[in-house]
Amino acid sequence: MGPRDLLRALRERAARLAQTVLLPAGLFLAYFIGVGLTWVLARLLRPDVLSPRREAGESFWREAEGYGDDERDARSQS
Repeated sequence: MGPRDLLRALRERAARLAQTVLLPAGLFLAYFIGVGLTWVLARLLRPDVLSPRREAGESFWREAEGYGDDERDARSQS
């Protein structure tokens, strides 16, 4: 067994050790950072945070302006 084979064996052991230790740790951190950032964005972008409070009976519906209810207007809309 020459020095080249010894170095190759050491490199393979180091690679296996890195895979068994660093891969699970990296996946764990990536998951919690990803889920954590998603949770923060979801909390910041909630509708009740972005829009003013409305009464329970109010609607977001707005009447359309400039449209008629005859067949000619319906053909020109599409």
